[in-house]
Amino acid sequence: MNPFLGLAVLSGAISLITGIQAGREAKRKATQSAYDIKLERENAKIQAMAQHNERFAEYETIMAQSEAWLGLANRGYDPSTMAGFKRSKKELQKDIGSINYTSLMRDYRLRAKQQEVLSSGEYAQTAAITTGFNNAIQMAYQYQTTKFGKV
Repeated sequence: MNPFLGLAVLSGAISLITGIQAGREAKRKATQSAYDIKLERENAKIQAMAQHNERFAEYETIMAQSEAWLGLANRGYDPSTMAGFKRSKKELQKDIGSINYTSLMRDYRLRAKQQEVLSSGEYAQTAAITTGFNNAIQMAYQYQTTKFGKV
């Protein structure tokens, strides 16, 4: 057996195997990155909920203090007090709405990034495997050219 044939087959096989492994590694890295993004999304949701709860707790504390001061001042729920409470509640709802909107937009951006990373991993895997096959075929072609001259 011609030693060049063995080297060409070995070189082509190694190239093919490394291409497949490189593709698998690219996909694994993309999958890990997508998982990290998923964790970031979950963390962002928890943070948004914590902010929501914190704002609501602050509002409840302020309202309780206001009612205590009203009682201490011997003042009831007159129209100006009720208007102030109503205005405070509207501001709280706007603030909480802003938190929810920001959280939702961040979630959409992270979800899109997660999908992009997964697609990128798939493309990288396909490219690496295709390159491996191409190199294996190229080695076979070079062997043929070496053995028989121009084909």
